[in-house]
Amino acid sequence: MLVSTFETRFLGSCLALAGLIAAIAMPFHPNELAEGALLDSRWLPVHVGLLVAFTLSIPGLLGLWLVQRPLLARWGHGAFFLALVGCGLSVGMVALEVGAFPGIARTDPRPLMALMGPETPYWPSGLLFGTGFLTWIPGWMAVGVATATAGAFPRPLGVAITVCSAAVAVPIHFVGGGGEFLHALTGGAFGAAWLAAGLATVRGAADEAARAHIRAA
Repeated sequence: MLVSTFETRFLGSCLALAGLIAAIAMPFHPNELAEGALLDSRWLPVHVGLLVAFTLSIPGLLGLWLVQRPLLARWGHGAFFLALVGCGLSVGMVALEVGAFPGIARTDPRPLMALMGPETPYWPSGLLFGTGFLTWIPGWMAVGVATATAGAFPRPLGVAITVCSAAVAVPIHFVGGGGEFLHALTGGAFGAAWLAAGLATVRGAADEAARAHIRAA
């Protein structure tokens, strides 16, 4: 095997830890459509946590793919590739939210989306965020569908990944202030879906090792 059971279980643990951190951090995410949100006392700790979670999600996604690889349809591999691109871009997005935009907000307190508008000096970041959302969210939704249909894990796990991936992007980005409760709910659920997927990956790697041992015996 090119990847050992231990390595796959480690990758699954990365996704589980990413989910745990995201489930804790996302419910405290400020309403980024509100003026001054970037200077909210919650902004930096939440996004530092998400930076760690999104970084861990990259190896975690690889582990989720490895366990299911023999059972995935051809399009399912494409789903994981799309999600992998989205995960990489999501790290860049959150890095800007941690390292750049809070400083900009000290002289320009407009909401994040307004700061990335085409008429601002920061418009290239808008391209990054737009591309990131168009790969990260659809990618994870597609991973959920692929997981639900591959048969390596119980179907509800894939359904949860798909539904929570779609739901987590809507309240904070489109509903506005009235959506903060929804964002807390969907953010926690999204993190829980990652956590469940990571734990399933760890168990799946262990089960595969047990089957390999039986075959060898």
